[in-house]
Amino acid sequence: MKVFDALKGWLLVFGKQILFVLLFAMVIVFLMDFNVRLTKLSRKSEQRDEILKEVYQLELTAQTLRTQIAYATSEVAVEEWAREQGHMLHPGDIPVVPLPDNQLEITATPLQAPTQVEASNWEVWQMLLLGD
Repeated sequence: MKVFDALKGWLLVFGKQILFVLLFAMVIVFLMDFNVRLTKLSRKSEQRDEILKEVYQLELTAQTLRTQIAYATSEVAVEEWAREQGHMLHPGDIPVVPLPDNQLEITATPLQAPTQVEASNWEVWQMLLLGD
């Protein structure tokens, strides 16, 4: 009984301190877990932003392709292709084919070589002093 009374007295004295230490340890563990969760949340948010950016780019590409398909299947595109690349004509059209003119001959224009004029001594000194 004396051991039990000693243990009971020891618990009364140090019980609050032990309880405080255990609660403090639990708070630290919860804060560490909270920090890990915040880190994961940040990483997942960055991944979500990257995926949303890629989805936006793919939606723009899809919209551009839909626009090109709509134009390619239109009557205007078919007629444009037929006239420009298919070389097709409407009934009643008169085809015009330009022919080269064989009578023109290209001749080179002769260039004159520049001539050098000899200046006398007094003309050289006049140009140096007066700038004429």
